[in-house]
Amino acid sequence: MNVLVADCGGGSGVNTVRALRCAGHAVTGTAVSRLYLERSRPDSAVVLRDRSRLPKLAAEADVAIAQSGRAALALVGVGNALLPSEGALAIARSKVETKARLREAGISTTEEFALQCPSDAGAAIERFGLPLWVRASVGCGGAKAMRADSAEQARLAIICSPAGLIAEPFLPGKIASWCALYGCKGNLLGSVSMIREEFLYYTLFPGGVGPVASVSITTQEPALQAIGAAAVLAVNEVPRGFATVDMRQSASGDWIVTEVELGCPFPSTDLLAELGANFPAAYCEAVVGREASLAEPEPRWCLLRGVDCEPALVKTDDLEGLQATAFQEDHSDTSDCLHRPVGGG
Repeated sequence: MNVLVADCGGGSGVNTVRALRCAGHAVTGTAVSRLYLERSRPDSAVVLRDRSRLPKLAAEADVAIAQSGRAALALVGVGNALLPSEGALAIARSKVETKARLREAGISTTEEFALQCPSDAGAAIERFGLPLWVRASVGCGGAKAMRADSAEQARLAIICSPAGLIAEPFLPGKIASWCALYGCKGNLLGSVSMIREEFLYYTLFPGGVGPVASVSITTQEPALQAIGAAAVLAVNEVPRGFATVDMRQSASGDWIVTEVELGCPFPSTDLLAELGANFPAAYCEAVVGREASLAEPEPRWCLLRGVDCEPALVKTDDLEGLQATAFQEDHSDTSDCLHRPVGGG
């Protein structure tokens, strides 16, 4: 099968190409520069600065996979693109609209307070208390997110980003993501739940949360799947393609939905393919009308990503012990874990 991967030079695109190669598919990639094509090295490639050409290219491929919201919008309506509707994409991009849909469906999410000027910081603190979680009202991936421990920090956040901010009560618990793939009729083909332990460049983000996790751990906690599936349906009645629901634990341990993202392949699809859950390959099978299903990965697989190093998988029954000894002098004893390097594309 020949698969068109739009924006194949980005991180998600590279992972998608690797996963498709695991399944034996040929890949045609697009990028805005030949330099970006070197990251994934598809079988054939097109340097594409004009996105209006994407539908034509997609029509010539067996399957098209879009890597970004802009590419997804360009491909909506193309027969071989399995994507959510423009309306669903617009709802998911708006935190306020997403939260309204979640509340209507009885799904737990945080309240929000619009921050329009620095003086709004005091009103938000009066309503939610400290610490306060400040972030962008539109977009995904931790955009403009930061924890404010004082009124002055909240005011500075508003001054630095005066448009489109909201305040929410801070959730102190773990961060998790439920990642899923839906078929043409809105049927769930498969999913994976992961605890996000650490994020790439987390020290550079005021909130410590970035768009890509450097350490994720697979889990089969039933609550994550139940909440994630309900959240997707609340935002999109007939979901198609990829969907990700981000959650965070409250002080009482309940999972609270913080974000719903539709249409974009999620990070680490290459590592999940190594575990037998090949989401890009299943996407291709679904688009051409073949039966596709995905087995849920076993729990306690650690998905490790970094910069200037290959991704890797580590299976351990003593994650806490492994983390605690990570910086000791002797690293020779790895008998308590199974390590699996992942081949590059």
